Amino acid sequence: MKTTRNFISLFLTACLLIIAPRVALSLPDERAAERMNLGIKLLHEGKIKEGIDKLEEARSLDGANPYITLYLARGYSWDGRYDKAKQLYRNIIDSQSKKDDVYWRARFGIAQVLSWEKQYKNAIDQFALIEKEHKSMDQGYRTDLYLALGDVHSWEQDYRTAMDYFKKILSFSPNNTEALNRAAKVSLWNRDYKGSREYTEKTLTLDK
Repeated sequence: MKTTRNFISLFLTACLLIIAPRVALSLPDERAAERMNLGIKLLHEGKIKEGIDKLEEARSLDGANPYITLYLARGYSWDGRYDKAKQLYRNIIDSQSKKDDVYWRARFGIAQVLSWEKQYKNAIDQFALIEKEHKSMDQGYRTDLYLALGDVHSWEQDYRTAMDYFKKILSFSPNNTEALNRAAKVSLWNRDYKGSREYTEKTLTLDK
């Protein structure tokens, strides 16, 4: 009986030794994914510093995941830590292929940070290169790109060009409230009061 118990004990120990490395290897990825998702959630809730903390933890567990790096860069940019954000975006660009969505999101991120740093010409040049080079961008990405370009031109008080980009969005997405709101605001700045009122009224109708 004692021999049987010893055999069972040895057998179970051997099984644990075989299984344990596999479990240990999978845990960091799982923990990284959990922290990344929580970090993204916190960023979107406006809890920027808490989100960054979770994303930094995730990156320490899985530094090879470009999406963790992408969202961490985004968090740094929202926190005004522009140099850190640009460095992480560049790391993604250097390590990923142009076939990868994350590559183009990093390119967009750098251009956006440049615009927030008030380097408007550089930002416009970077956004224009993206528009030229990104042959397979989907509608969501194109919308974000045109919104960003419209914003930068409006900050430079080039209202006509800004409106051109917002109108491009409305040509394929006529009920896009972000584009309508921006068009209303820029029309007002440009003293096109009738146009501003029309865009505002349409936005209010859609928000009902």
